[in-house]
Amino acid sequence: MDTQDIYFEGRIAAWVTRAGIAFSSWVDELDHDDPVWRFICAASACAFDVLNGGVSAPFSEDVAMAYARGTFVGAAQFDSTRPNRLGPLYPTFIVREL
Repeated sequence: MDTQDIYFEGRIAAWVTRAGIAFSSWVDELDHDDPVWRFICAASACAFDVLNGGVSAPFSEDVAMAYARGTFVGAAQFDSTRPNRLGPLYPTFIVREL
């Protein structure tokens, strides 16, 4: 696989290739302090690392969540037991492979 789509709440948030990441316009409009923006960036970086061999696991929702927790997002921000402003994240983040 050479590309990975990142979806958030049923909308395409980013398109990741081995060469880079392109964000949807609605993501570009988010404030950079917004936890949704930060999570989408982290999930996209994870997909980029998977595509380029930096992460050995296949890309999945679980891998993206663990990667986000390990980066600048912060575990408490997207912990399923602590709803953020969108409610629990797990039901709204969807990974679709091409």
